[in-house]
Amino acid sequence: MLHGLPDAFDQGLATRRAAGDRAAMLESLGQVQTLVETAVLEEICLRTPVLAEDMPILFRCAFHGSRFSDGWFGLFVRDAATRLTDDADFERIWNAEQLALLKAIVGAQSDKLDAMETANERRHREVMQEFARERGVDPKLLIPLFQHLGKGHLSLDEIRTRAGEAIKELIAWSQLAVAPSAEGADIVAPIGAARAKVGALDTAAARSILAAKIAEEENARRARLLPLLSEQAEIERLSFDYEAAVSTFHRLAELEPDNIWHWIEVGDIRVTTGALEMAMAAYRQGLAIAERLAAADPGNAGWQRDVA
Repeated sequence: MLHGLPDAFDQGLATRRAAGDRAAMLESLGQVQTLVETAVLEEICLRTPVLAEDMPILFRCAFHGSRFSDGWFGLFVRDAATRLTDDADFERIWNAEQLALLKAIVGAQSDKLDAMETANERRHREVMQEFARERGVDPKLLIPLFQHLGKGHLSLDEIRTRAGEAIKELIAWSQLAVAPSAEGADIVAPIGAARAKVGALDTAAARSILAAKIAEEENARRARLLPLLSEQAEIERLSFDYEAAVSTFHRLAELEPDNIWHWIEVGDIRVTTGALEMAMAAYRQGLAIAERLAAADPGNAGWQRDVA
């Protein structure tokens, strides 16, 4: 397969030297691609009992690629692109002319990929707008749904099908009654509000409502845990269970990442047990927090004093 590469490069270089423009570069890319693909097909025929003329048409189409999908050559170049352009050994082995050509080939392939992505984005947007018109909603509301669908490299027909199914399921979900909760109406209310947004296909707003309530609950839980953990750490320290106390102070530091005193407590315990290096590491953690807070708010006299 590789025997065809030198001649391909030479022809490509000759074309580029003669013209020196982008059109010549694309022409040299086409020459290299044709010669390399021919060599690969010949090698396949040598290694298998299949003759070139007997190869299935679907295989040939997939092998050569199209305007909107890479064939073997495009995948080969993309896989090798990083090594061809960045590898220091490659720079030393190949001369500047050959390296420049290969970089140009990679650039042309990148341009092709960019064009494909732009075309795909345009078609996805058109499908999204089509769905929005059919349902009388703002197309912006469907952006999260179509963005995630686009990541799956689906065809347009698959996107239409999957989007249609998802919208039906979202609407059906929004119409379900919210079950009463033993945790209270303040839990039920945001769920109901989120489902109303889902019924309008505004999933971003629905998630925002739920995220706000989840953050509120986590803050409330943290506020309730702090005095309990502080009491536990103190009893563990007084009971000489220093490792348990250190573990509890670590939990407190996770819940209150701006509180330098949890790390100072850890440092003091490490001094008591003679683990001086670990004590210094804990004190440095507290100092790093103080420095971060002081840098973020230079006008805070308390934080400036802590750093000093």
